[in-house]
Amino acid sequence: MSTWWLWILGALVCGIVEVMSVSFVFLMFAIGALAAGIAGALGANLAVQAIVFIVRSEEHTSELQSH
Repeated sequence: MSTWWLWILGALVCGIVEVMSVSFVFLMFAIGALAAGIAGALGANLAVQAIVFIVRSEEHTSELQSH
């Protein structure tokens, strides 16, 4: 089953929630979900997609916390 579209949908939902809030946390999850969706569209399996989501979300969250 192709899951890349679920990641894109998750990114869209996180983006909408981010617009309604000012925390920037959901923006980081949206970026991670978008990256995982792209990985899935390129043929990566679910484990790789999850790793991409975690790494990209954490990377941006850490960057935000350092400022």
